[in-house]
Amino acid sequence: MSPIPWEKLSRYICNAIDPNISLEENKEVYVITGGFAEVPEEYEVKGAINKFFYDAPQVYVEHLSWGIKLRTGKLPIEKCKEIKERLGNWGEI
Repeated sequence: MSPIPWEKLSRYICNAIDPNISLEENKEVYVITGGFAEVPEEYEVKGAINKFFYDAPQVYVEHLSWGIKLRTGKLPIEKCKEIKERLGNWGEI
C-alpha cells in the first residue's frame, strides 16, 4: 500500500468535518466556444457574452484565420460546468 500525500489526507479530514469542503483540489480551467465561421458584428458578440457568459469576470474574443471563438478567463471547474451547460454543444471545458 502506497502512502497518501498529506494534501489529500488533509482534504479528507476537512471534508469529514465539513462536507462542503471538496475532496478534490479546485482546479481552475476555462470554457471556450465552437468557432464562428464569419466574424459577427460587435453587437452580436456582446449579445453572446451577455447571454452565455454574464457571470464570467473575463471573456476573450480569440481571432482565428477563419473566424472567432469566445473564451473565459480561468474559473473554478464548477463555474465552468454551469457556463458549458448554458452553451450546450457550443462549449467545451
